[in-house]
Amino acid sequence: MEFILKHKIFISRFLGAILLVGGLVAMFWQTPKEGLSENEKAAMRVARMEASVVSKSSATQDSEKPNSIFMQNIKAKQEEHLRYMVILSIVFGIGFLIYSFIKKDESQE
Repeated sequence: MEFILKHKIFISRFLGAILLVGGLVAMFWQTPKEGLSENEKAAMRVARMEASVVSKSSATQDSEKPNSIFMQNIKAKQEEHLRYMVILSIVFGIGFLIYSFIKKDESQE
């Protein structure tokens, strides 16, 4: 406990920086790209054609079931929760950093 009280400013700054950087990285990681280049589109088309040929020539074909509404709702909720966690991480990171830079009057002890 003494270690935490002795180094609380360093711990708050470190924790704030980690939360802030982690939140920003996660936020930029989950944002989709604006668009695809022509080469990427062509590569995706070729991959789809190859997959189509492979699936038609294979003896055992697994029927792909489309995602049910229940699964789509779960995925949407997971994405929403991830967004909230990223926002909370950024807010707590900023809060810890602000708290660590506030000067406290220690003459009141």
